[in-house]
Amino acid sequence: MKRASEGFTLIEIMIVIAVIGILATVTVPHYQSVLDHYRLETAANEVLVRLRQAKQMAMDERKNCRVEMTQNQVQLVREDKDNLGNPILTTIDTYTFDTRITFDSASSLRLLSNDVGRYLYFDYRGFLKFDDTGYSQQNPGEIVADIALNSTQTSARVRVNLEAGTADMSISWP
Repeated sequence: MKRASEGFTLIEIMIVIAVIGILATVTVPHYQSVLDHYRLETAANEVLVRLRQAKQMAMDERKNCRVEMTQNQVQLVREDKDNLGNPILTTIDTYTFDTRITFDSASSLRLLSNDVGRYLYFDYRGFLKFDDTGYSQQNPGEIVADIALNSTQTSARVRVNLEAGTADMSISWP
């Protein structure tokens, strides 16, 4: 009398491994795009946080504040004045992007430049300024500035938009 076999045959194990391999090749590319979207969304939200903090801090402390962007980070900077009226910049907060996310300075609109990178500037009233003399003159609701963030792994991109007038901030996916 023959005993019933206990366990799996080599053929059964190979079929299971083949099915797992096929499923992995189908789902991994989609998983990568989901991760890219998540990384971009996180970076865009961190930029929004710094922009909102800068606007609020400018109004609360009655001092000019800016959000500075470099290729791999965003900083919240407060501008003070010394006794001679010269600006003193103090970094309040810094967020470094994931290594797969970069700030695209070439396709970002209406950002000011300095030796460190590009920035947006809120005056002591919380208004968005584009230089030392001019405020936004566009129609309310019109996009006056935007910050582009790109994925280095895919062609995914996200924009942080600022509107004229209230400097209302939003995220858009082109």
